[in-house]
Amino acid sequence: MLDTMAQLARHSDLVIAGDGPLAAAVAERARAVGAEYLGPVGGRSRDQLLASAEVVIIPSVAQGERREGFPVTALEAMAAGASVVASRTGGLAELPPSAVSWVPPGDGEALVVEVGRLLADPAARHRQQAAGRRFAESMDWDRVGPRLVPVHSR
Repeated sequence: MLDTMAQLARHSDLVIAGDGPLAAAVAERARAVGAEYLGPVGGRSRDQLLASAEVVIIPSVAQGERREGFPVTALEAMAAGASVVASRTGGLAELPPSAVSWVPPGDGEALVVEVGRLLADPAARHRQQAAGRRFAESMDWDRVGPRLVPVHSR
């Protein structure tokens, strides 16, 4: 996926956030291709970053027993109004198809094609963003909590 960054950086402003075992390699590659690597981002900075994004990319891959759990990052991106392109793995594969564009895990070429498609087609991007916002709203605790309370009251 590191080689994919060069292709993405040629088509748009690429900002990479996050942490993990490959952080040093990602930061080095990002600098080499003209992308911006921020490292871990949280709180207000995360919210501002997501709100400024047209597309958020979540290229998760399974590593041994580690799998993507509940897709919090995808949900936050959707709530912020960004389109989401994600690997179809773990909890990401459970997102509604109208709210996410899936690519096979580890397939950098498919990722570049899908990001390019969304950037080139504002109508498709806006449809996905609207579906993502609706899904994120449906997962808000103010909506989910009251549905759970009757179950636990029995």
